[in-house]
Amino acid sequence: MNDLETFLEIRICHSRILLRKPLLRLYKGDREKTAAAAVCMQCAKATIFLCSGVINKAVPLNLYEYFTVSSLAIILLVVS
Repeated sequence: MNDLETFLEIRICHSRILLRKPLLRLYKGDREKTAAAAVCMQCAKATIFLCSGVINKAVPLNLYEYFTVSSLAIILLVVS
């Protein structure tokens, strides 16, 4: 997987997390919350894995900082 594909996968994970965040705040039922939380956790794990792959490569510092900080911010947003 090249860097462009990696960054695209990270953005897809971010989008999936952000789309499910409102479901965590709903009062519909536990089934929807559990499913949304499971997807968010799966995407967060994938994002951390993808970011760790980028850290080990020689990429421009601005790309590394952007994706690492945005990944951590989105994960913290979901957890809060």
